[in-house]
Amino acid sequence: MIGPMPRVLAALLAALAACAPAPALVVPDEPVVPPALPEAEPARAVVRILPEESELDPHLEEGPGPEEPGPPPAGAPLGTRLGLLGPDRCLAGLRAAGVRFRREPDPVDDVVTPIRLTGPVGGVTYRGLSRDPASPYAILDCRLALALTELSAILQAHGIVEVIHYSMHRPEHNGRGVDSGGSTGHRGGMAIDAAIFRRADGSTLNVLRDFRGRRGAPPCGRRAPPAPTEPARVLRDIVCRAQERGLFHVLLTPNYDHAHRNHYHMEVRPDGVTWLYVH
Repeated sequence: MIGPMPRVLAALLAALAACAPAPALVVPDEPVVPPALPEAEPARAVVRILPEESELDPHLEEGPGPEEPGPPPAGAPLGTRLGLLGPDRCLAGLRAAGVRFRREPDPVDDVVTPIRLTGPVGGVTYRGLSRDPASPYAILDCRLALALTELSAILQAHGIVEVIHYSMHRPEHNGRGVDSGGSTGHRGGMAIDAAIFRRADGSTLNVLRDFRGRRGAPPCGRRAPPAPTEPARVLRDIVCRAQERGLFHVLLTPNYDHAHRNHYHMEVRPDGVTWLYVH
């Protein structure tokens, strides 16, 4: 099931859900039981979302911009609350969290609030495999950046300071199955394909090499096979803690299919859904 909402983030988001009805929340059948890792410190909540007008992005004052969505359903997962943020509140939240970024000067097809990261997010650097700062794969939506801020708290508990990804925005991506396309998923800059996690001591956790899973098996819960090595336990813990927080609507691991054997697909959906799919 989804873990408790951090108190600071819950207070900052409470106004968005005050008038919304409470729908049934669909969660995975299996309860989340992350692997025991006593050496890891509890993840800290670092996302702040400020709705006050004084925090609105000055670049958006020149035109109306995209319409602000309505409030999320009461009791919605964290990912749903982030996915429903409009540009003003999202950008204010990034600034409040101390994230360094720059707005894309021109519109990007299917990406509502396109940005590029220019520094670490919550103490963790996210960079593309090609290291090309001008690559379209380095573009992401502001809402995914806020989700990465929360993910960074989970990663820092394991000493991870850098994530190497294959892509975030992919202009021609059409998606298949739960790996969605259109204006969501990679087309919308709302997903990241994380492949390598680098620790402060220089060691790396490589999803292809270290996940050590089994195709079709759940990565979390009572039916999840035990992780055979310390790197595998850490990689599984990242997935299970993200699921526990309700951070990503879609989180695919090597257990899902051959195409995901070398990365985690982590996706926030912008359409208000309250389900989570983690495999």
